Amino acid sequence: MRLLRAATRPAKAESNRAVQVALLLAVLLVIMSVGQLYEFEKFIPLIEGFGVVGGHKSATLIAGLIVVSEVLALPFLLRMQVSPLMRVFSMILGWLAVVIWIVITLWLGTTINTVTNVGLFGTKVDIPAGWWAACYSVALGIAAIWASWGMWPLAKAKHRSGR
Repeated sequence: MRLLRAATRPAKAESNRAVQVALLLAVLLVIMSVGQLYEFEKFIPLIEGFGVVGGHKSATLIAGLIVVSEVLALPFLLRMQVSPLMRVFSMILGWLAVVIWIVITLWLGTTINTVTNVGLFGTKVDIPAGWWAACYSVALGIAAIWASWGMWPLAKAKHRSGR
């Protein structure tokens, strides 16, 4: 039950560059989530306008999942002192947020090109569906992979099992 113990310091990072990439990703996720939460009541209809199956209920679930996963990804990215289980959970939620945005932007860019805002930064900043939005979300994915590789939360457990 080592994963459920009290808050611990994160393992030493593989490189300083990974820590810098994680910090950049954290800043971008904070900006995105603040923009989405600023007018959350308009963010849900924006997601609903993408033609999600299930209508308003599914759009509400997706919008909530996006914002919650962006916010809860921060403890891992900021190398906060949390339990090992929370660190792993935070890393996985960071992946989830990025994967959702990659799927949304690629799907909107290839199917519905008339969308005036994909919602990456909420409803205040209009980013049209297209390859710029898809490239931005893929860049977020690369940053998430880089940060996860460089700051793997179970690094100590991996070294101990080699004894």
